[in-house]
Amino acid sequence: MKYKKNMVQYCGIKKEGSTMAKNENRPTITLVCSECKHENYTTVKNKKNNPDKMEFNKFCKWCNKTTVHKEKK
Repeated sequence: MKYKKNMVQYCGIKKEGSTMAKNENRPTITLVCSECKHENYTTVKNKKNNPDKMEFNKFCKWCNKTTVHKEKK
């Protein structure tokens, strides 16, 4: 029984209370279609390099065409 407990610790399984550091400089953002307002994509953004709202031309499966997708508030 003692052997199994030690193996769990060495196998890389997280213990309770251990947390990984989050990078607050790279938040996950949601991209919203400017025409139909569906939330289609998620991505990460670097706040230092891109402090303003991001816009991408992406394909919207609801509109069935390429439209501008903007960062959600």
